[in-house]
Amino acid sequence: MALVFFNEAIVDSSDLKIGLSNRAFRYGDAVFETIKLRSGFPMHLKYHYSRFILGMDAFKMLIPEQWSFQFLMDQIRLLMKETNIYEGSVRLQVFRKDGGRYLPTDNEVDLLIEISDQKSSSKPEYKLGLYEDWYKPVSRFSPFKTSNAALYVQAAIYAKQNALDDVIILNDLGRIADAVSSNIFAVVNKRIITPPENEGGVDGVCRRVLIQIARKEKIELFQAPLSRIDIDDAGEIFLSNATRGIQSVSSYNGKSLSNEIALQFEDFLEDLEKEQVSALRKKYGAAV
Repeated sequence: MALVFFNEAIVDSSDLKIGLSNRAFRYGDAVFETIKLRSGFPMHLKYHYSRFILGMDAFKMLIPEQWSFQFLMDQIRLLMKETNIYEGSVRLQVFRKDGGRYLPTDNEVDLLIEISDQKSSSKPEYKLGLYEDWYKPVSRFSPFKTSNAALYVQAAIYAKQNALDDVIILNDLGRIADAVSSNIFAVVNKRIITPPENEGGVDGVCRRVLIQIARKEKIELFQAPLSRIDIDDAGEIFLSNATRGIQSVSSYNGKSLSNEIALQFEDFLEDLEKEQVSALRKKYGAAV
């Protein structure tokens, strides 16, 4: 039995009736978030909540008044208690209610929350390549995670077919946007650089956290466009993802890379998450 939260109740997923007219299924008309669970608490929820609500607003979905930060925190914690899963990940997905074709009947939404005990972890060897079959358009919708993910699916297939762990995705200006499920950081001429939000990549939560860490630790980190030449010249590349954290790239297009800066950020991120768990435990008590 797999339990999920759907709209106002926790139900068995086998009893969840999502039909052929579901707009996420038909049109990719959905926004989602995947959140790391650690010690019974959702990590960096304020950033996920912000992107979730901004995404709904950008896609002209009606946001129910009761969907506050605390509402989502409460539903996640309740689902953890019912499933007895306190480590892993949570997926929030909101999709427009059935009706219409490209033009929706209305803009009201359904909310689905799923929980998984599967954990993501970094790998010691990680090969990165470049995907050039499909460029990602830069738009005001680029920062959000949606069910319309055909580009990322094709990029992931390309990576597997070419014995790569991941690939860089380019924007429609020919510069670096992001990777299949991560943001990119490159060390070029001793400068740590990550593409800014207006370069077409997803506005990643872990990316935001690493920028916050850099400011706190007084580490120079530049948000600037990255070209293919920059990536070719990089001495180190690492990726960031909300559930996996930091993934060092051991080689790019066959060139071996270092991981010195990534290891420093891994330590800072670990300390930050421990502090966050401690603060949440003080506020909410034990993990349900």
